Amino acid sequence: MLGAAAVLSWSTVATAFKIALRTMSVFEMVFVATATALAIFTVWMTVTRSWGALRRLSAKTWARFAVLGLVAPVAYYIVLFSAYDYLPAQIAQPLNYLWPIILAVLLAVFGHKPIPKAKYFGMVVSLVGLIFISVGGEGISGSVSVLGIVLALGSALLWATYWIINDSLKDEVSEGTALFLTFLFGMVYCLIGSLFVPMSSLGMEAILSGAYIGAFYLLRPGNPHYRQSGADQPDVLSFAIPFAVLHIGGAQRGDNADHHRRPRADRWRTGLQRVLRRKAA
Repeated sequence: MLGAAAVLSWSTVATAFKIALRTMSVFEMVFVATATALAIFTVWMTVTRSWGALRRLSAKTWARFAVLGLVAPVAYYIVLFSAYDYLPAQIAQPLNYLWPIILAVLLAVFGHKPIPKAKYFGMVVSLVGLIFISVGGEGISGSVSVLGIVLALGSALLWATYWIINDSLKDEVSEGTALFLTFLFGMVYCLIGSLFVPMSSLGMEAILSGAYIGAFYLLRPGNPHYRQSGADQPDVLSFAIPFAVLHIGGAQRGDNADHHRRPRADRWRTGLQRVLRRKAA
């Protein structure tokens, strides 16, 4: 149930990205969203009385969280939001959601954690569906930004890297404390960046859009359903999000997904269903 709620909320955020980018820059969006997430976890730290856990952290752990905060939210979300600036939401988010495949490959190569054959098949089918959905009937040249595609794929690599680093710290602090530290360092980097990047006076619509993104997207590592998956087993529900985005983004535009992408979305769903059946068995 929690996983399904996460899929729905994260799918709607892709449209929120596009709306927010109409009224604010990429850096401003990251700044507001990170501030929102930090505020939420500051309250969480107070309510759960977790401040004492910070005193028990070693200097090495603090340094690793400093790196983690630079990877995400700062680098990851700047790259991701820039991709949304160049690409339609129903193309940018499916490309971004290559991260479970990249994560599985990185873990197999560097972590010596083999991928089950059933997952290989499911990921390949889903990847083929992803390519067809993203390209659509018009092809890539001319109508889709190559830079946007590179940025979206780069964001997938950054997020997979975040998962690996974050998973290595899971035995040292609780998930909530880890996220507080991540956004704390992320906010420090944003404040430093604001000294060099011009920021305009934001209206209420821009602030609310950024806050919505901070609450529903930047907090996704803290979803309890994701915590159960572990870095070596990214949940297959991740692959359902681009499929939902395709239809939500299309509905927001008024065309409810073009006729070229509908049959290709079926290939995506087929791969997802196969993996889900194997997981349930």
